[in-house]
Amino acid sequence: MNEMTLYRRFRCWLAAERAARQVLAELSCYTDRELADIGLSRGDVPALAREAFEMARAASLRTHDTSNAHRFWTARHA
Repeated sequence: MNEMTLYRRFRCWLAAERAARQVLAELSCYTDRELADIGLSRGDVPALAREAFEMARAASLRTHDTSNAHRFWTARHA
């Protein structure tokens, strides 16, 4: 693997990590009642953050765009 490939993969990972943290932060602000209203429980939040990470990582690797990786997950789960 050359340096550019490693750099690009790191940037994709970093963008995906940012997306997962954003999802985790947003959903953690909801009360249990608000989460229940949208069909979630508090225990679902970490799994959704992991899903956001994987989806954002895949999207940014596919498109080579790391600037808006979190939008992919947000748009899909809106």
